[in-house]
Amino acid sequence: MKALIKRELTLNWKWYNYAFFAMPLLLLIPNYPLCVGMLYFLFFVTTLFPSFGANREYEFLMTLPVSRKQIVAVRFFDVVFGQTGTILVAIPLLILDALFVKPNGNTLCDPNLTFVGITCIEYGVFLLIFFPLYFKNLKMTNPLLLALLGYTMTTALFETLIQVIQPVRAVLDSLDPACLLLQIPVLVFGVLFYIFSMVTAYKKSVKVFDSYNL
Repeated sequence: MKALIKRELTLNWKWYNYAFFAMPLLLLIPNYPLCVGMLYFLFFVTTLFPSFGANREYEFLMTLPVSRKQIVAVRFFDVVFGQTGTILVAIPLLILDALFVKPNGNTLCDPNLTFVGITCIEYGVFLLIFFPLYFKNLKMTNPLLLALLGYTMTTALFETLIQVIQPVRAVLDSLDPACLLLQIPVLVFGVLFYIFSMVTAYKKSVKVFDSYNL
């Protein structure tokens, strides 16, 4: 598995894929919707996955002494690495955002723990939809559109709940240090949901890919 990941990072990942980790810098733009700034992980999907089909990547991998589980795992690595890397880069930027750029709040959700937790949930929803559909026939377009729809609906749901319900907004959409403790459960739930989604999507994808005839 280590050899597959090393091959992925040195052969399939190009310089511009690594450059996408700089996209969270957009979070520092005043009045920039934070949820849009975290959406750019999609570039990891749209630049990597089309080449897998064009280069007959899966046919080649099947000639190597690797299992189908490992092939699924390395595809998960591409997206999960992109997502988690985006979040890790974004966290210090969100702190700077809250302290210096948007100390009085932001359009839609503020740069706080709630936002990070919600982002984890959105990323998890994407994994749950995209990968099991993708491994049915190794076609990217429809799974990506449906996963993006699920991602967008999740974003809209949480943003609506936070903005419409005043008691929720007062606590979860706040930069007040006194509200941080109340935002921690959202962050913890988001992280746990992301892990659950990753494991569930992986198991479903392995099952689907096992029945696919290359």
